[in-house]
Amino acid sequence: MFHVEHSKNSSVCPVCSNGNRSHFLDTRDWFLSDEPFSLIRCGTCETLQTKPQPPPSEISRYYQSEEYVSHSDSQKGLVAYLYQRVKQITLRSKLNLVKKHLNGENLLDFGCGTGDFLNYCRQKNISCIGLEPDAQARDRAIEKGVEAYPAHQLSSLKTSFGVITLWHVLEHTYDPVQTLRQLQSKLVPRGTIIIAVPNYKSFDAQHYHEHWAAYDVPRHLFHFSQKSMEHLAQKIGMSITHTIAMPFDAFYVSILSEKYKQGNMAKGIFKGAQSNIRALSNAEWSSLIYVLQSRDDKLPVFASTAPAGAT
Repeated sequence: MFHVEHSKNSSVCPVCSNGNRSHFLDTRDWFLSDEPFSLIRCGTCETLQTKPQPPPSEISRYYQSEEYVSHSDSQKGLVAYLYQRVKQITLRSKLNLVKKHLNGENLLDFGCGTGDFLNYCRQKNISCIGLEPDAQARDRAIEKGVEAYPAHQLSSLKTSFGVITLWHVLEHTYDPVQTLRQLQSKLVPRGTIIIAVPNYKSFDAQHYHEHWAAYDVPRHLFHFSQKSMEHLAQKIGMSITHTIAMPFDAFYVSILSEKYKQGNMAKGIFKGAQSNIRALSNAEWSSLIYVLQSRDDKLPVFASTAPAGAT
């Protein structure tokens, strides 16, 4: 059992700086430690914050499991196997999205994990590098031929990038606004930031409540709605020009949520399908991809239901 000290955290929302916050939900670290955590909701921008948050010096131990598939490449167990298979299937759609906004410039994948996406891009002759805080995951990426560096080296990068991607990474950062500002400073003029995050307003999130696997506390320090992401984009002087569905995520998250509540896989598949059907009418998909560009880039905003897939 791990223990996190309850530190004196500011009552002001880190995203919109508003003090209108209240308790939203109590949940647990179902994946590893079984510790209790709470989610605090901002009444202005709807961002949820995990409380308490482990200090940066201690957060790594909450990732130390072979079952944490985005860092290990593990295929042990059905859930991990499905995750890895879906990840491989969706590499092409992610690359196609990136190529729409890349005009010969470099690509940066922030939080590149074990490097599968960058390895795929590299094989398609895309000039790309990755940043990853976890040494084990970063080493796996390097073994695949990916140029990957520790995440703290972001400020020292001399290269500018046409596209910067964060595939289910922003929710892991301690300061989403500052992280995006630092990344934005590395963009070429009219560059693009692509962010994939879970959506706590999806049907599967509402159904599973505290067992919803995409809360993933305390590894996920923040949790976003579409309104949250709009506030984030505005805060750094960018606009969301595209919002793209990730329908595979509803199945993966629902199956994992059933595992946490001692349910069964068949029900998880059913709830994942139900979530996607609901999202066809209300656009509240289990996960969403947001394409951000500078506000001067007068591009239309639209939603797509193209299957971009899981992390």
